[in-house]
Amino acid sequence: MRSPWSATSRSWIPVWRGCWPSCRTGSPAASPTSSIAAGQGACRRFFEQETGEDREELPPLPDDDVTGFRAEAWRRLSPAEFARVDAVYGRGLDAACRWLADQPQERSPLEFVPRHYLRSLFPAHLRPDEVAAGVALLQAHYPAHLLRSLAQGLLCVGSSPFRASTKFPRRWDDGAALQRFLVELVTASPSRRHSIARLRGAQAGALLHGLLLVLPGDLVTAGGPGLSGLPLTAETAAAIRARVASPVHAAALATALFTGLAPIALGEAPISALAPDAATLTLALHPGTPAATICVLPVPPAARPLLSAARIFLTLRGTPADKRLLASGTGGTAQYLQASAAACGLALPLHTPQLVQSWQVRTAAWWVGTHLHHTTRTPQ
Repeated sequence: MRSPWSATSRSWIPVWRGCWPSCRTGSPAASPTSSIAAGQGACRRFFEQETGEDREELPPLPDDDVTGFRAEAWRRLSPAEFARVDAVYGRGLDAACRWLADQPQERSPLEFVPRHYLRSLFPAHLRPDEVAAGVALLQAHYPAHLLRSLAQGLLCVGSSPFRASTKFPRRWDDGAALQRFLVELVTASPSRRHSIARLRGAQAGALLHGLLLVLPGDLVTAGGPGLSGLPLTAETAAAIRARVASPVHAAALATALFTGLAPIALGEAPISALAPDAATLTLALHPGTPAATICVLPVPPAARPLLSAARIFLTLRGTPADKRLLASGTGGTAQYLQASAAACGLALPLHTPQLVQSWQVRTAAWWVGTHLHHTTRTPQ
């Protein structure tokens, strides 16, 4: 059996590819926007840049978690098959690194543990921005080996006063941003296997930043965007506009396709659940409960005009914002939705779970350490 540590394996490691060239840290602090808006980041480009990906069906994937997924895929698949899977896996890893580098939470461990060995050269009372400015100044004027020698000479590398306040594990506290990132990563995937490979790659990328991303154990059968949901392309959206007269019916059909969720659950979404730019639907799992119990559904660009048109149509009719957005387009037994799909020659998703069963709602993340690389890149 080939070993993933062999000399011919391009220095592969079981979980991730080490420091990918596209991983970057140290980007400017994100502006204090809403949690959901913070989820878009760099991964939003997956909605718009799919032409370079292998969209043929991938070979069967191992059912292992992130710790064994890549190594097991290498053992089971032929070199050509593994290369295809690894390319999709790498997209997920790359997107996770880009997204986390722009997240305020990714920088928050600075408060507890030095992210850079030079942090220990500065007094503890300095603010993070003051320390960052000092580190940048030193790095601009002195080579790295001299700075490290200085830090070691002053016995500052790994000094305990900074490590004593470490507080790991710590739960990731922005579930809305996490949901948005993960769903945007896979909504345009051509198949469930592509989505799973991307998600496993995202888990590996998150680990490089000290974030343990826990996904449901039933991704092979789970439902929701990117798994039971279907890619909604510009061609599909054009067909819906051409063959479905009602804006609400058209929006309901598009939403049912890209979410892969139960039509009755989607029909309960109020008009106010749609973001002003129609980029997200944010639904309460249990109305009246805390904001943490929400289901975030990013809307693909091709579907946004359809949902926006439905909102405008209802608003012009005097419908209040707390009334349902899609209910009249689904029907009590999804009969209107089925008629719209038949008119467009489209097949609705077969597995349509309720909101609480959607895979992204059942994810969690924990900070378990600081990031493991400092690779930078020029944003594309």
